[in-house]
Amino acid sequence: MINNIKVLLSSDLLSNYKISKETGIAQSTLSDLTNGKIEIENIRLKYALLLSEVYEKYKGEIELFNKVEELFTDAKSVSEKFGWQVYELGAFTKDGEIDLYIGYKGQGLNEIVHNKEYDDIVKFTDYYHEYEEGIRDLKEAVKLATDLIIELEY
Repeated sequence: MINNIKVLLSSDLLSNYKISKETGIAQSTLSDLTNGKIEIENIRLKYALLLSEVYEKYKGEIELFNKVEELFTDAKSVSEKFGWQVYELGAFTKDGEIDLYIGYKGQGLNEIVHNKEYDDIVKFTDYYHEYEEGIRDLKEAVKLATDLIIELEY
């Protein structure tokens, strides 16, 4: 439970304001938990249960956000190290599962995407390029991409 609360509070997906609205816990208390003024191990059981419920509610979205963030940072790293240019980034659903993909100019593309064997697809290449060019910061670009992916599920 403690680890889940730490993941929730460190996530860039949910603001302390949103968590406060969901739990009724004061934003100042959440801020103190986030910056270490209050140790998570020392919070009231009531707060721990409320935060754990919010974590469970958003667990999938938090994990998705983290995967998209990793995809963006990996793509940028590969581009910088090898000079490969990203020409497409996105996510697709197949048989109820979401998968992320990346295509570099001159390199292969995910076989399912290439053969159009997916159930649905969303591309967020523009958000990646805006991040790469410094127009958007990483968290903002990832949040926008994550929001597009979440729409695939509904």
